Amino acid sequence: MKIVLFSILFIGIIIIAIYEKGNPLNQLINPTKKVSAEEFIDTLDSLGYYKYTDKVQVDILKKDQSAYFDPEATLTTIWDDDTGIPLDYRYYFCDGETVFEQGGITDLLQQIQPTLDKIGLTISTSNHTEAWDDDNKWLNHSITVNGTEYEIFKNFKGYGWGEAVMRFAQIINTESKKQGVEEQIYLISGGNDGGLVFLTESLYDYIYDIYSDDQWKPLAVKEWAKVNKIKYSEIKTKSNAKTSIHLKHFGNINLNQTEEYQDVQINIDGNDIELDINFDYDQISEAKIKPTATFLNNLEKHVNKAKQDLITDYTNGTIVKGYIRHHLTEFNDEELKALGINPKDDQASIYETCLSKIHLKRIGLYPEYWDSLAVFDFTISSEFTQYLIVLKFDSQGHLVDIVTES
Repeated sequence: MKIVLFSILFIGIIIIAIYEKGNPLNQLINPTKKVSAEEFIDTLDSLGYYKYTDKVQVDILKKDQSAYFDPEATLTTIWDDDTGIPLDYRYYFCDGETVFEQGGITDLLQQIQPTLDKIGLTISTSNHTEAWDDDNKWLNHSITVNGTEYEIFKNFKGYGWGEAVMRFAQIINTESKKQGVEEQIYLISGGNDGGLVFLTESLYDYIYDIYSDDQWKPLAVKEWAKVNKIKYSEIKTKSNAKTSIHLKHFGNINLNQTEEYQDVQINIDGNDIELDINFDYDQISEAKIKPTATFLNNLEKHVNKAKQDLITDYTNGTIVKGYIRHHLTEFNDEELKALGINPKDDQASIYETCLSKIHLKRIGLYPEYWDSLAVFDFTISSEFTQYLIVLKFDSQGHLVDIVTES
């Protein structure tokens, strides 16, 4: 009977070790993988590690990481000497002492802003309070991010180097989950040698299996706290966020229960245009949807800019002329005449007339995607063709791309 009980207990310990990354037995049962530097870099690439790196710098970064690859040490990157921004837009220094000091949280937010822009994570701060109580010798520290108040320290005494870093990561990761962003912060080492790295879950799992030293490899926040002997606790929050927002043309939008698709018909300069808004997730923060509200409030200006961008491409690019050329070969004379185009005119006149017939058919809005927030569909005729000229704009109203689609 004792042997049976011991066997069951042993098997239970083994199962826990297999699934719990922080368990020391895990290393005995699931030792770190042995890979070459080349294989490591290739796998990182296949998992999207370099997707934010400028194309001209990818090979430089890969070569450097390959040269310094050491599974018993830590990840490496190259930082810009002037800005401190990593070429991979993932791996930042994170000095616990600096983060704990007054203004450290907001300074670190500013430092990682280029990555937040890259991954599409909106962080809007307000009501930042750091209050040292001289009588009680303790610190109270809170910050409101995207309408949610986060309690960083409450009546805290001592040196909170690790706690400040932990809270920072928890705030970013909470907001990341809210906004449906894949990347999360994972923490590396601690104290003055600390770092943080933005990784997807698949990248984290792979890197975790390759590197062997818990003190130097990226760790999820809870495991990092355990390794660095920091008392872990979930961050306390108090939501001050709006539950709805009014969008021009759409009315009130419930931020906590968005509809996947809504569409309306609008009229701009005498032209009927389809306008739709699309959500991938059933919740969205006020900060995340605000660029869409601003875009809608200035919609006529954006429509005029889109028309001008279309003409600019006709003059200097290839998409619009290619679109016209295709349809001139597809349309017969009767269809051209139905569109008000005289097939007997000279080519230059026909092209100019075709350009004048291309009109805006639809505007699609995608609030969760800062780099393609608005899509403008232009057509020469909804009756005679399914092909469109599509202009994509970011949250600032800048043209991102112009393509033809069907």
